[in-house]
Amino acid sequence: MSDLLNERSIAGKCQIDGEGARAFLSAVLDLSGNILAFLDADRRPMLCGKNLTSDLLSSGASETCPVNDRMGNLLGFIVRRKRNREKDRDFLTGTAGRAGLEEEFTRRIGSLAPGRELTLIFIDLDRFKPVNELFGHLVGDQVLLQFAVLLKNSFRSGDCVARYGGDEFVILCDCPVEIVRQRVGQFRRRLATLFIEVTYPGSSAEKESITLSFSYGLTRVIPEDTLNSALQRADAELLKMKRSSRRAA
Repeated sequence: MSDLLNERSIAGKCQIDGEGARAFLSAVLDLSGNILAFLDADRRPMLCGKNLTSDLLSSGASETCPVNDRMGNLLGFIVRRKRNREKDRDFLTGTAGRAGLEEEFTRRIGSLAPGRELTLIFIDLDRFKPVNELFGHLVGDQVLLQFAVLLKNSFRSGDCVARYGGDEFVILCDCPVEIVRQRVGQFRRRLATLFIEVTYPGSSAEKESITLSFSYGLTRVIPEDTLNSALQRADAELLKMKRSSRRAA
């Protein structure tokens, strides 16, 4: 790779939007930033690595960024393989999606140091179905989005918040269950004092206020766990809380 970086055919350097890292002009890069090839201004490969194929350049599997000099002359292109962002992120809330959660779970459990703990939280909004039935799904989407924002702001930036599906969320925290349980309890009490404001067509008021609550289950992740096995234990605890809440009501 160092030999490639010293090729005289490279015109210079530029900042690639959204990547936050330097890349060389006229280079085909993979997601890790490895150089696969250099291209000329007509997108013809000048020097190729073994992982570059013509399909990558001609199909929708790549993202192309044209590179110009200060006079506006085209120097070449930088091409990156696309990531399937729909699988990595939840489109509505901006949290991780299922595939992103699976990837993050695998990464964290694989790098768990001795003496450190990983805790999984499974959250399910209470009585969310009536919100959709009374106000409509567009209002339901507003509620989910605002709840996700509150959730992310109530946990550490290093915690992984994911929308598992519908009104269900999962959080991965690199700390003991006891600490996480305190944190979730604090958020639950805080949420009970807040109003989620939503707007919808046909309302007589400018905004409608909705209160939210949720049930949850916690589990300590063990090295032998898969995401599904950890979710099953957390889900069992979540269901106990829901049953207890129904009996109390």
